[in-house]
Amino acid sequence: MKKLLLLIFIVLSLLTVSCNKKTAKNENSKPIVEENSQSITKEENIVKNNGIQVLYFHSNRRCYSCVSVESVTSEAVREYYGDKVNFKSIDIEDEKYQNIVQGFQISGQRLLILKGENGFDLTYFAFMNAAKNPDKLKHQIKVAVDSCYKM
Repeated sequence: MKKLLLLIFIVLSLLTVSCNKKTAKNENSKPIVEENSQSITKEENIVKNNGIQVLYFHSNRRCYSCVSVESVTSEAVREYYGDKVNFKSIDIEDEKYQNIVQGFQISGQRLLILKGENGFDLTYFAFMNAAKNPDKLKHQIKVAVDSCYKM
């Protein structure tokens, strides 16, 4: 029994370290407002405006769940909205994105759906569902984006 508990502890520790995710638990996808976020410049091809943006922040070392979140999110945005919604995957370790990373105060994986300064943080939900329930994550992305259209 002690060996089993030790093994579970080690596996959970490795998953936590490999994903390096610092996320807010937001199961209900309540709107977030990033009061401290700075303007994003056109040079980074992401402009804060009234358009809807889906931003996935990640490090360059990623686990299976991290890759699944990006894949399912990208597929959902493309499937439901085509070119009408901007999806961007952002490596938080890449120097060219440091303004964005600092502006949003990102320190780990994050999935944000934004319209201007308002939006939804689906990080927790995404990591819980991307690998095993991708359709559930796709549905939640659709609900969040559709809600952004109403903002």
